[in-house]
Formats: sequence, C-alpha cells, structure tokens
Amino acid sequence: MSWKKRFVTAFLLLASLMLASGVEVALAHPGGTPPIGVPPRRVVSFRGAVESRPEGTNIGPWVISGRTVQVVESTRIDETEGPAEVSARVLAVARRVPATDPGEVELEAIVICVLPPSPERPITIRGRVAELESTSLVVNGLTILYGASTEITGNLEVGAYVKIRAVRTAEGLKALTIEVLPINDRIIEFEGIIEQIGHPVWVIGGRQVTVSRRTRIIGHPEEELSARVRAQVKSNGDLLALVIEVQNEEPEEVEWRGIIEWLPPGVAARPLHYYGRWVVGGRSVQVTPRTEVHGTPRIGLAAHVVAPRHPGKPLMAQTIRILNAEPVETLPQTVTPQAQP
Repeated sequence: MSWKKRFVTAFLLLASLMLASGVEVALAHPGGTPPIGVPPRRVVSFRGAVESRPEGTNIGPWVISGRTVQVVESTRIDETEGPAEVSARVLAVARRVPATDPGEVELEAIVICVLPPSPERPITIRGRVAELESTSLVVNGLTILYGASTEITGNLEVGAYVKIRAVRTAEGLKALTIEVLPINDRIIEFEGIIEQIGHPVWVIGGRQVTVSRRTRIIGHPEEELSARVRAQVKSNGDLLALVIEVQNEEPEEVEWRGIIEWLPPGVAARPLHYYGRWVVGGRSVQVTPRTEVHGTPRIGLAAHVVAPRHPGKPLMAQTIRILNAEPVETLPQTVTPQAQP
C-alpha cells in the first residue's frame, strides 16, 4: 500500500474516532487565519522538513518547517518510507490544544508520516572542460562531481567539449552521465563587423565563416555593418554559418490601409489601452505603449498603419490612425486579407 493510501486511511480513522468522541474536526482554512465569524480550525495538516526533534525519544517538541508540534504517547509515527530523523520530509496532522500561557494554543501531533524523497530532475550542461580532477570537473564555471556510478562516454580530458546530465545533491552537482562530444557538434556564437562578403566564405569579426544554402540570413547584409553569427565548428576547425543576423541596419518603414479585423480581447473594457496584436487589412501588427493611436478603434472600421520593419522581427506599429469617415469600399488593400483569427 502506498504512503498516500496509508495516510488517507489513518486520517479517516482518526477523524471518525474524533467525531465519535465529540471533538470538532475542520479542514485547514486556505487563507491561514479564518474570517470573522468562522470558528478556528481544530485539526490542521502540513508538510515540511524535520528541523529538530528530541534525542533518544519521540515524545516532546518537534520543529517541522518552522512550526512546533508536541508529540505525545498517542501520536502515531509512520516510518515506512524511512526514519523520522532531522531533514526528513514528513506530513503532519495535528490538533490545536490550549497552551500553558492563557490566550495561546499549541499543536499536538496526531500523525507524523515520513514522505518518500522527491526525485531530483536532471539538468543538462554543455561546455568545455576547464579543470579535471579524479572526482570532479569544472564546466562553464560549475564544479560537477563524478564517480564510479557516473557513465562516461569518450575520452574525458581538459579542453574536451562535453554534455553532462547532473542532479543537485547535498554535496553539490553530481554527474549521472558525461558524454564527450565530437568537435563538429560544437556550436559557437559571436558578433563582429562584416568585413567581406564572398562566395561562399564571409569574413565577420576577423573570422572566416562558410555560408551555405542552409544558412539563415536575417536582414540585408552589407560590408561594415555589424552581425551576430551562430556557427557550427567542423572537424577541421572551419566555421559553418547556421544563422547570420544583421544588427545595425536601418529598419524599413511600411505603411498600409485596411479594415480592422482583430483587436486584443478587453479593448472595449479598457479605454485607451489597445496593447496587443491587431490584424489590419490581413496583416498582423503589434501595438505597444509607444504606439500613437489616433481615434477609437473598432472591428470593421478602416485604419492607416505606419510600422518600421526590423528583419526577423514582428511588425511593431509606430502610428495607427482610425479612418472613421472614409468609406470602407474605397480603401486600397496592400496585402490579401487573411482569415480572421
């Protein structure tokens, strides 16, 4: 039987006994302190880590995630999933009882159930090995432990490019697997000035990169413009450009007229707040707090849009003018209208 089923069974049994004996049972209020007029809860449950507990005996005060509960003779402690020791994760069910000081209450434990340890989700780290010891290595500035249980594929050495699956432990990051990758699996990124555009080799930031049909070029590259490059390192050390994005070229300004086919939800309820995606004349455009909107937009009205177009980025409207007075039929469409979202 799983710990959840065991706990539910124990909780229902205890609740039945307490109801039979006339003790009031209430679920924990989600907001913490109950509202005025609602009686305080008698039985509460919470999860946490055991921070302190009596030594040599279970009887006495336990501190569980900052909350103190008194364990008494009748408290049931379920240690099926492990010992109820300091740092163990537990689920506690307790009842409120009057404390020795007038006006105060304390928690008396009914059940303390040890929870199974939560599995750590592995993380993936890629990079070059900067330091290598017999039990640890440094990659991307992170110290990662490894040992006999770590599965290592390839020749692990300083300078090798590796892919590591690791989990966080009390001692730090511990590698589950370490895979030494071939050099042609390495991806690098850099920025620089386009110094020469050749066929097929370009020179960007003093580096030669090969441009192929698979290279994605964003913008209109020209010499003396800046560019960001994402490239693959081949086995011979050559760079094969995957993406070249031109950085500092002047955006092209586009403008068109069309029918407003889509507005962000809630525009009618928020006057003068039109931020979000519009569709005007079949073309999608983003409206931001910097966009100047003249007039009151409404689906079916005509609008004149001016927007700078940056390569590889969505259209961001600079100005939108609502053309309430112009007949819809006479407005020229610059693009074929798309289906309304």
